[in-house]
Amino acid sequence: MERVFAVGTGAIIVGLLIITSFSGTLIDFTQNRFKEYQSVVGYKFGEWTTLPEIIKVKVISNSYISSNTPNGISPTLSGKVTKFKTLVYSNSSKPILSFEYSTMNKAVKHAKRLAAKFNADLDLGIPE
Repeated sequence: MERVFAVGTGAIIVGLLIITSFSGTLIDFTQNRFKEYQSVVGYKFGEWTTLPEIIKVKVISNSYISSNTPNGISPTLSGKVTKFKTLVYSNSSKPILSFEYSTMNKAVKHAKRLAAKFNADLDLGIPE
């Protein structure tokens, strides 16, 4: 009986660790830095990196056909998927930061907020 409780408790602890784990990006506008982090039980692991001067925030879209391979368990869904990205640029042609959104409204809203905070140009590469 003790072994059953030990295994059950261990499974619950591992499950809670998995459920509370996620990743993201923090931006500190006051000190002009960012941190890409992994969070486990609310503690965020990651290193702060200094941001260069941000000159442009751009929104783009990407459409593709998505399909799932039939496996007998999950539904077989296919169709056109459109993702929206907010890209943050300095003087380089490669973006420093990239954020992906499922809706255009969220991408534009966050791009406007980033452009205002960084005092950067906003380039909407998609029709509003």
